[in-house]
Amino acid sequence: MKTPAFATFRSLSFLFVALISGGLGAVAQAQLQQVSSTPYDRQMTPVRNILEQRTQGNGDISLTELNSYMRELRSIPYQYSLNWKTPEQVQSEFKADCKAKAIALYSILKQRGVGDVRLVIGMRTKKSKITHAWLEMDQNGKTYLLDPTYYNRIRTLSDERRGNYVQNYAYEDGKKFRI
Repeated sequence: MKTPAFATFRSLSFLFVALISGGLGAVAQAQLQQVSSTPYDRQMTPVRNILEQRTQGNGDISLTELNSYMRELRSIPYQYSLNWKTPEQVQSEFKADCKAKAIALYSILKQRGVGDVRLVIGMRTKKSKITHAWLEMDQNGKTYLLDPTYYNRIRTLSDERRGNYVQNYAYEDGKKFRI
């Protein structure tokens, strides 16, 4: 019997965390402008080392496995925090907001050697009053939306869907982007 994805994640005694590797997809690349800083830099201090690390290798993950990770993270009770939580804090507290769930999923994917993943901060809808964090992943010529705060499974980020996920900033491969 296969061990549930997040249960495996929680059982690790030492979590090797590395984030944002690989290149940006052609669609996303045209929209991103590299910047030296963002308004979120100061509050992201607890996860800075995660954002600055690069993953070695060219891992791949099936959509079935990715959906399993999404379900596990979606099942974690939501609790807002002013601060960015590390995956270790999510593991020990088993409560997380969108930022913590996105960082936890990011670390899982990078442990697996998956590249072409970026952390995005923006608005979930055009009418949102507060910011939201999620991941986007480029694979097989498609851009996938990875939002374990709201969804149990991955979704394709189509132009129609993009209107509901308004990007402001992205972090990938140790670089910062304004959109």
